[in-house]
Amino acid sequence: MRILIKPSHRHGLNNKLFESSAFAPNWSHAPRLLRELAVKRSWEMDTWDVWPIESADVILFHDLPGRRSELLDVRARNPYAKFVLEIVESPLCRGYAHDPKNFALFDLVITYNYRLCTSSRYVHYDLPNSPPTEPPIQVPHGERKVAVLCSTNRICGALGQRVDKGLRGLPVIGVKFSGWRVSWRDWLMQHSGELYSARSRLVRLASRDFPGALEVWGAGWRGEPISWAHRIVSPKPYVGAKGPFEGDKLVLLSQYRFTIAYENVEGDYGYISEKIYDALFAGSVPVYRGAKNILDHVPSSCFIAASDFRSEKDMLSFLKHCSEREWSRYYEAGRNFINSATLRCTPQKYAASVIRALDQVTRDVASAERLSENAGQLDQTAPIGVFVNK
Repeated sequence: MRILIKPSHRHGLNNKLFESSAFAPNWSHAPRLLRELAVKRSWEMDTWDVWPIESADVILFHDLPGRRSELLDVRARNPYAKFVLEIVESPLCRGYAHDPKNFALFDLVITYNYRLCTSSRYVHYDLPNSPPTEPPIQVPHGERKVAVLCSTNRICGALGQRVDKGLRGLPVIGVKFSGWRVSWRDWLMQHSGELYSARSRLVRLASRDFPGALEVWGAGWRGEPISWAHRIVSPKPYVGAKGPFEGDKLVLLSQYRFTIAYENVEGDYGYISEKIYDALFAGSVPVYRGAKNILDHVPSSCFIAASDFRSEKDMLSFLKHCSEREWSRYYEAGRNFINSATLRCTPQKYAASVIRALDQVTRDVASAERLSENAGQLDQTAPIGVFVNK
């Protein structure tokens, strides 16, 4: 049984998806473990550039391809393969990627979006995050700085970045040229819930009213151009910006009492990325905003909910003046949680979820192969494959 995976990013090609790398260190352990489990089932698992597409029994896409025509081309080249979609990226600017009407060409959908899991055609999983092999040395409360934000400063909306070449790369309207079904609602609200601007606003507020309380690491904060619009209007630098960070992110976060852990998007999607878990693994108390169902994953005793404050100014004031005793309660709760069996984001649980999903389609493949073998006496030229859902 051969399973080929199309990674959502080119850096994962040539089987680099299964290797530890600086590109996605928090995620790389999960696909590597998935591959190990596949091998135990005598399945071959590689990225889709390693073997001919025509040789695959199952083709697993990480997210919808940028263009629908790309998927149609692959299906034409291998009409007998089972096609599986695994939704990985956030729904920001990609609402159509969560629209079931765009899933018709797939036999199975694996998704973190629990609202989509309404039939056996959908399998739920939690986005994986790998705990560190060696946790960073815990810094005493008195030796820590107040708060940190470690994230790229991006722009969403009409002034956003071009993310692709050609018409599809045009800000705002580009999504309409993807070939996928993009409803008018999705098009008009494609930036709905984005939290990039909330992060930027928080950094500006902190530099003005709480100087020194919030340090910022990442690209785009020191006034460097981050959008095509900056060819016309120069961006303004942010006070407290340290620039891009190179090194162990968890070691960096462990130097601060609090970590601003805002997702890229806020909403009821089940999208919970590495941001809150990185803080917990580092021993820094997360300040979270994002998934509406976060309490289904992380106990409230482990983090500060931004929504609990009347304003961002009140929140920053709390972070700056929080006592060691109160901070320690959050810290200890976080330590207990990440060492408990209730942690849902582990690579082991991710791999088990995806294997269960692949078991469904590979059973169909095996069944079809047996039927083809039985029919071989009647038609020796019949291809050995699977039945494709119409």
